[in-house]
Amino acid sequence: MKSFGLKLSQLMKKNNMTDEQLAELLSVSRTTVLRWRNGERSPKMSKISQIAKILNVSATYFIDENESYCPEDHVITKRNIPIYGTIAAGKPIEAIENVIGDIQVPDIILDKYGFEKLLALRINGDSMNRIVHDGHIAVLERTTNINNGDIAAVLINGYDATLKRIYKTNNRIILEPDSFNPSIHPLMFDCTDIENCPEIKVVGKYIWSCAPIQ
Repeated sequence: MKSFGLKLSQLMKKNNMTDEQLAELLSVSRTTVLRWRNGERSPKMSKISQIAKILNVSATYFIDENESYCPEDHVITKRNIPIYGTIAAGKPIEAIENVIGDIQVPDIILDKYGFEKLLALRINGDSMNRIVHDGHIAVLERTTNINNGDIAAVLINGYDATLKRIYKTNNRIILEPDSFNPSIHPLMFDCTDIENCPEIKVVGKYIWSCAPIQ
C-alpha cells in the first residue's frame, strides 16, 4: 500500500485535521500517524476502516491504489452539539456561556466521548493557529484531567477564557501558544498543580475542530 500515506495526508489536509487530532480519535500515538503518512508503516485493516469513517471515504479508497477519491455521504453520520460562545486563542477574553448555535460532530467522536461530555466553542485569535484557526469551532471534552502538552480551554481568574497547551513544572503552570505568530507569549502562573491553582480552572480538553458552516 505505497499510496496509503499520500492518500491519508491529502485527506487530512482537505479536512483540516492534524496528526494529533487523528491520533486522539484512533487512540494511537501522534508518531504512529506520522509513520503511516510517511509510508514507514501501514495500519491494520480495522484502523483503516476507522480512518475511512473519520475522513468520509470508503475503506476501499485506501486499499485500492487505482481508486479515485469519492466522498460517500453514507460513510459518516453526524449529530449536533451546542456552541457555547467564543474562546480566545490569543489574549484571554471574557467567557461567554450562552449557546450561540450548534455544530455537527462525527458519530465516532460522540461514541468515544459521549454527548454529555462534549461542548464546542468558537475560536477568536491566532495564538493556536498551528492547530486551530481563527473563527473555527473547537470541540472539547468536559474534563479536568490534563496531561503535559495537552491543549485545553481554561478560565483565568474565573471569567477570562483561553485555549492553550498546558505544561506543568515543579512550581509553575504554563499556558503555551502554538502559533505561527512569534509575538505571542506564554502565560505563567506560580502554582504546583492545576487542580489547586486558584487562578486557573480547566473547562475541557481540545479534541477536534472544524470550519463553521457559512
